[in-house]
Amino acid sequence: MSFFTDEFSNTTPALKGGFEAVLNKQYCVIGTNTSGRTALAEDEYAVQATGSEAAALRALVDGGNRCPDYDSELIDENGKRITLNKHTYAVNGRVNLIDDGAIVAEHRPEDPFYVRHPRTIAGTTEDGTIKFIVIDGRSTSSVGATIQESAQTAQDLGLVDAINLDGGGSSTMSIKGDVANEPSGETPRSVGDALVWVPKKNE
Repeated sequence: MSFFTDEFSNTTPALKGGFEAVLNKQYCVIGTNTSGRTALAEDEYAVQATGSEAAALRALVDGGNRCPDYDSELIDENGKRITLNKHTYAVNGRVNLIDDGAIVAEHRPEDPFYVRHPRTIAGTTEDGTIKFIVIDGRSTSSVGATIQESAQTAQDLGLVDAINLDGGGSSTMSIKGDVANEPSGETPRSVGDALVWVPKKNE
C-alpha cells in the first residue's frame, strides 16, 4: 500500500485496478475511488492499494470501519526498529538482485512483476562506488528487462550488491535537470521518492 499527503503532488497517482481511500486528519475515511488522481486538501491523506491489497483495503472500508487504527513502523533487515526523524530518508525497493557478488534474484515467469518492464537499479561495486542504472521499456526501441536480466545487467556492470527499485513508468533518470532516458509514459511520472546524488562543494 502507498500513503500520500497533499505535499506529494497536485493529485494522487492514477490507479488501474486498484482502490483508494481518502482520510481526514483523524484518519477517518471520507471518500473512496478506483481511479486515483484525487486532489487532497490540507490535513487530508490517501491510501492506495493494488492487487490483493486493494481487495483487503476495500473490505476494511466496506466492512464499516471508517476510522481504522493507523500505525507504521520501519525495520531493518534484522527486524530492528529504525527511529525516524527529519533527517531520515528512504526510497522503496523490491527484490534483491545481487548479494555479495552472487545473483540472488529468482526466475518467476508466472509473476507479472518478474517479466520485462522498465527497471531502476541501485547498487555498489567492490570498491564501494555507488551506481544507478535505468533500463527503458514498453517501447519499440526497448522491451525492458526481467528481474533476472536486471540482475545480470547489474553484475555485468560490476555491481556486487544491487536492488531493484520502483520501475515501470517511474523509471526516470535526470542528470543536471535533464531527463536522460526515455520514460515509458507520455511524460515523466510524478513520484514520491527519488535517489539524488549531489557532489560536494569542492568537486
